[in-house]
Amino acid sequence: SKEEVKGKKRKGGGGGGEEETGGDEEQQNEEEPKNEREMVDTELESILLDIPFKEFTLTRGNAQASLFGGAQDVGIFKSRFRIIEIAKRHMYAPPISLKDVYAPQPYVVRVYVLRGIDLAPKDSTGLSDPYLRIRLGDGKQPGCYSDFVDSKQEETLNPDLYVACEMKAVLPGVSNLYLEVWDYDFARPHDMIGLTRIDLENRIFSEQWKAYKIKPMEYRTVLNPTNRNNVSQGTLELWVDIFTAEQALTIPMTVLERPAPSHFTLRVIVWNCREIVNDEEPTTDLFCSGELMGVEDNHFQETDTHWKSHPVDNPPEFNWRMIFPLELYTNMEKNPRLLLSIWDADIVGSNDALGDATISLKPLYKKAMKKNESAKVENMWVKCTHPNFSGVRGQIRVSIEVLPTADHDLNPVGLGRSAPNENPFLPEPNRPSMFANLLDGLNPFGFLGKLKRKLMICCACVLVVVILYVMMQLKG
Repeated sequence: SKEEVKGKKRKGGGGGGEEETGGDEEQQNEEEPKNEREMVDTELESILLDIPFKEFTLTRGNAQASLFGGAQDVGIFKSRFRIIEIAKRHMYAPPISLKDVYAPQPYVVRVYVLRGIDLAPKDSTGLSDPYLRIRLGDGKQPGCYSDFVDSKQEETLNPDLYVACEMKAVLPGVSNLYLEVWDYDFARPHDMIGLTRIDLENRIFSEQWKAYKIKPMEYRTVLNPTNRNNVSQGTLELWVDIFTAEQALTIPMTVLERPAPSHFTLRVIVWNCREIVNDEEPTTDLFCSGELMGVEDNHFQETDTHWKSHPVDNPPEFNWRMIFPLELYTNMEKNPRLLLSIWDADIVGSNDALGDATISLKPLYKKAMKKNESAKVENMWVKCTHPNFSGVRGQIRVSIEVLPTADHDLNPVGLGRSAPNENPFLPEPNRPSMFANLLDGLNPFGFLGKLKRKLMICCACVLVVVILYVMMQLKG
């Protein structure tokens, strides 16, 4: 009966929606028709009490031998037994004709897989790129195999798969439905994470299963056939519908919709820097940059430049706001990270990277998504390093906030120090006047000091060319 199904319930036929806690209201409505898909926190067959057949694994080889791998599974023997006393055999009905009771009939099988949970990693990153293969039997018959490699989910152990397929079956007959989880690899063969097997005959001949008007959602353990210890490789959340050919004509397939991302906004305020290390010159034309890593469009942003900054006489100050749009999912293993960098601006040539730091914002994301409200950290000093140098090369003081995009739109703020300049207000940084910077920039010695290394390289190149030219002339 349905009362024997244990587990949570969730509204709707697609498995989505809010969880219900039960209670008095549920008891008051228990006589009303139920249009909910019940959820079983394990394999469905473990709670079906009237499965008509017993299964025995057929093996080949000596189970005790290990030199040649021991016994090998080669098939399944399925049977139905009835044992009665000889003296009372007249009290029982004669043996039934299995061919008459279990006459083959055509069926339509529909499989709906929502997500994978805690799948085993297959890549060196500790993650996988999972996708599904679904087959009935060996999958070689027409319409008995579906491959969802185009729907692979990259770098995750908890993929939102949301795939559905329909297959035709004749039951009794080929009844083993296999759901295989594979890890996609670009340049080498794909790795099987594991599979789960569903015997369709055990369902269509179970009166308890037939009693479910809406078939339950179940959580099936994924196992890898090469693992003799049957260690779990994760779980699949799914349900299976089986209809007669006539029923399938009148019942459309359920449309699965992948969960939409939650839209958030990341606000970063770069206040100032300290302990900047620049071995080439005492002053630095400093600016900072920020970009989101792990997203398609990283929205690279820069502060303005603090010209001729000095750790003591003219400490670098910015008071600059950066704004990044975010799309977050509840099961993201690799959340977008914030890369902060410190740069020395050069008038001639490329800018010099002084140091950078990558910040994991996962705690802020989780807090903001859990309550759908702002989560922030104020005045955090971030230490920056450089791969070519040891130690800290500088520090940036930042404030970081993650908030729902709807809240951001209600209380907008401007980029940099532009309007609307609030929440918080960003004052102009304390810097020398532009006139002082201009005079300093016109100082030939200061300019040469800034470009001395590049000028020396250029002069050396010119000198080599001149020497080569003179040598060629002398030979001529």
